[in-house]
Amino acid sequence: MGTTKASAVVREFLKRYPDGIVKLDNKLETRQADEWCTNKKLKSLINFSISYNNKDVLMFHDDSRELWTPIEELPYVKELESKKMIRYEICKKAESMTGILTRLFKRKA
Repeated sequence: MGTTKASAVVREFLKRYPDGIVKLDNKLETRQADEWCTNKKLKSLINFSISYNNKDVLMFHDDSRELWTPIEELPYVKELESKKMIRYEICKKAESMTGILTRLFKRKA
């Protein structure tokens, strides 16, 4: 998902998952969102995630404008898009390194 309103999107996910576990640069965040959830703070992070029931529901790596969420969140993502908070694209799962190597080095009979 692409956005210039990362803090607003994060707050929406925190409303949806009030018991979610937040990690800022892989460290557990226990403060209220009002204390850390700003675009400036999010832009300074390398890693961010919200997990719920041991599953990541929102995350980014390197760029707070490029958020990732599992496909199960698509109805909610569409809702956020209708509010003009995000734009999204569905990405295919990346091929594993084993799959790539097998395909590259497969010998023809």
